[in-house]
Amino acid sequence: MQVETLRQLRSLVHDCLAKHMYDAAVFFADKLVTLTDHAPAEVYTLAQGFYCSGQHRRCLHLLRTTQLLDKDVRIRYLAARCMLASGELDECLELLGGEEAAGPGDLQLGALPPSSPGTVSYLSVVCMLRGRVYDAQENFQRGTAWYHAALQADPFNYEAFHTLVGSHRLTPAEEAELLDSLAIPPEHGWLGLLYAARSRQHDAGSRVEAALDALENVAPNMQASVAGGAGAPGPTKTPPAPAASPGRLGPQREPATLATTPPPLQQAGGGAGGGDGAAPAPGWGLAGNVDAQRMCPSDPGVCNELGVLAFRSRQYDTAAQWFRIALACVPSHQSAAWEPALVNLGHALRKARRWDEAAEAFERALGARRGVPGTHTALAFTYQLQGRTGEAVEQYHIALGLAPDDTFAAEMLALAVEEDVGAFMDSLEA
Repeated sequence: MQVETLRQLRSLVHDCLAKHMYDAAVFFADKLVTLTDHAPAEVYTLAQGFYCSGQHRRCLHLLRTTQLLDKDVRIRYLAARCMLASGELDECLELLGGEEAAGPGDLQLGALPPSSPGTVSYLSVVCMLRGRVYDAQENFQRGTAWYHAALQADPFNYEAFHTLVGSHRLTPAEEAELLDSLAIPPEHGWLGLLYAARSRQHDAGSRVEAALDALENVAPNMQASVAGGAGAPGPTKTPPAPAASPGRLGPQREPATLATTPPPLQQAGGGAGGGDGAAPAPGWGLAGNVDAQRMCPSDPGVCNELGVLAFRSRQYDTAAQWFRIALACVPSHQSAAWEPALVNLGHALRKARRWDEAAEAFERALGARRGVPGTHTALAFTYQLQGRTGEAVEQYHIALGLAPDDTFAAEMLALAVEEDVGAFMDSLEA
């Protein structure tokens, strides 16, 4: 068969996946596998189709019969996820380094690719998935140990942290010990502050104050840079604390990276705003809110509004700092209601091209509130900007399952699938 015909068939498969026509995608991908004599890249695409449609056992059968489980870490990880979903728990542990492994040093995984900035290490992901398996077996003690190992392997594995802290598996003293043990790079000290703000400790008041002081040290000129843009004298009234949640920013166009434009920005109060070309917010709004923040430094609503205003003025790093301060001020029992502030933080970091931090913010937002299609789309877009196309494809599928009319997610999914398969083929040829 001609190369052009195969290319068109491959494009058809990707288009069916993008449009959630999983049966059609599997049908054509199966023919593509036959025509290319089981080329690994085509087998992987067919396996993705099975996985996306929930056909975990068919995905496993395909990967086993084509003997690809030892060819690529992504294939092994996909197979392990299918095993977990299918209840093949012992087999999953064996695939992930051996059933009897007591710690990361005992895992029989072979050579793992080195982790790069903006990614979570494969060792950490394997440890976390082993923890999920032990949880499914109701062996929570071993599960907890593997979540610990996942965080020690990579402190950016937020899912492992959230499982330990969000489900209250640890005592306050154990949480404090966990935070002290994490090898967080000095340049990412903000991660430790965010983890501390989410932990359950008895000295919450002093902890928040310490986090605020530390954030000020991270950006000592933050307030001066915001106040410097003020154009009118006199403070405004301090706004009352919001009853529910702060306003949410919407995704923005990423300059010179991907041509498709995400949905428009949303005003802090929920109204529609402009895109990247919107005029900056008036200076008096920044000045008034800075004065309000000085009078009430622990009001998360004021800090969130300062973040929104800084974002409108295209001061994205400053906006991110204000959103972080807002989140640090939120009492732990109200953290879920402030999920939009996490989304705002993610958008500010994305606009500042700090994509690894943006992805972590969107992941936290999804941990606080599941099933928000816009957040899944924003996370997928950020993953795509990082080059994590496989994870981007998964998030776009989730977003489109929740909001099928999201044209931006549909268009970007098709692009991400093509990029993912291309990267996979390149890795096999290397």
